[in-house]
Amino acid sequence: MKKLSFVAIIALAVSLSASAQEVPNRTRGDYKAKHRSGAAMYGKDLNLTEDQKAKFKSLSEAQRNELAALQKQENISVKESREKRAAIMEGYKTKRDAVLTTEQKAMVAKKQVERKEGARKRGEQAGAKLEKELNLTPEQKTKLQESRKVNGDKAKAIRENQSLTADQKKAQMQKIREEQKASMKSILTPEQYSKMESQKGQFRKGDHKRGKGPRGEKAKKTPTTV
Repeated sequence: MKKLSFVAIIALAVSLSASAQEVPNRTRGDYKAKHRSGAAMYGKDLNLTEDQKAKFKSLSEAQRNELAALQKQENISVKESREKRAAIMEGYKTKRDAVLTTEQKAMVAKKQVERKEGARKRGEQAGAKLEKELNLTPEQKTKLQESRKVNGDKAKAIRENQSLTADQKKAQMQKIREEQKASMKSILTPEQYSKMESQKGQFRKGDHKRGKGPRGEKAKKTPTTV
């Protein structure tokens, strides 16, 4: 059987919690923080020219304005909002790509691969450490993996179900979160569950991004996806 990823289990629990709270908030004002598109996101290694920086700044401002206008639209469904938002993001991605040279694009692609590989290795290290701390039995490992798959599939189905309203999705995600919590409590001992919750708390606070969580090292700033 494939080795269980405890980081994935914790991440699922946190994701369910976040989804239960955030599904209906189409206008929660996080577009600017989540979708930065200025020159800073590409990093210094690309050696952007002043002209490129100016173009990125202009594109960033235009993108923020379009997303802000989208947030203000009242008579629009969640599905329509998502589709329009995706179209806006894709359109500006294409425009930003056009600003970069072939060499710069290759550098960005390389950094993306390196970042994913680094995250995978840190996840494996964190998972191995937590597995050792919890001292799980083979039976517990199997049950946790089965529980993660079942609840993960349920959450995915809810997110992709376009017939549900935002409130219905929120309620159903909350139900899955409660089921996941109950499942973990039934599989783990009280001590194991306490350790698991502690680790999950670090993920929720974002300590793993600041080098205080399971990754065990201070994260370095890297370019965001182009």
